[in-house]
Amino acid sequence: MKNLWHFGDSYGTGEWGDDLARKLKLNHIQCSKGGQSNYQILFDIIKYMNEINEGDLVLINWSFMSRGTIMDINSKRGISSNNFYDDENKQITDIAKQKVIQFIDYNINNTFQMQSALLFLASEIQNRLVERGVDVRSVFVKKELKKNG
Repeated sequence: MKNLWHFGDSYGTGEWGDDLARKLKLNHIQCSKGGQSNYQILFDIIKYMNEINEGDLVLINWSFMSRGTIMDINSKRGISSNNFYDDENKQITDIAKQKVIQFIDYNINNTFQMQSALLFLASEIQNRLVERGVDVRSVFVKKELKKNG
């Protein structure tokens, strides 16, 4: 059975990926994680790239463009700036106020340049997968708005 690989942030989690895989008669491999930046999403794709086969479907659920990644020296892992900046409320979190205010300012002020480089790299990776017979789709899931009243 071919696979549906799903990479992304929290908008890529939940049952809709399972439902889609079932409808398409594909095995669902969930690689989306809440709070991920686009860099982390791309790194996950690279991590699994050699396991993705001809005939598989890859969904890439891109995150907010304002999210960046910093390296946590202790864990030796990238951490999404989502931990420091609340995308929905457009405000810096209490943790950021204490630790990384300079990083957030830099990330917000340089988002275009960083994301442009990321998207160029993502395009190259997508081209390599397509050359191997993989169907790659970028997905943008919009959060439902609650109606007042």
